[in-house]
Amino acid sequence: MYAEVTSVQLRRGHTERGLELWREAIAPFFKRHAGFRELLVVGDWGTDRGMAIVLWESQEAFQAAAHDPEHRTIFGRVAPLLAEPPQRETFEVLLQEWP
Repeated sequence: MYAEVTSVQLRRGHTERGLELWREAIAPFFKRHAGFRELLVVGDWGTDRGMAIVLWESQEAFQAAAHDPEHRTIFGRVAPLLAEPPQRETFEVLLQEWP
């Protein structure tokens, strides 16, 4: 399993709008792709910093979504909310546990 981890610094006061975009556009986009497993968005209301962790069945599934032309369009909607460019990294999931 692979994780795409994206860290963002939003412009002051734009966290709620950012979450709306995740709910309305970004999460549904990921759900339409084979191999999508899970999404976790965390953040700090006080600093408008956030992080999204998207789990994928495989690196190929992640790459297929990342190269979908709709990916650029959807994430382009987030750009006006950003105070700085997002930082993206991918990792192999080494351990996952549930209660």
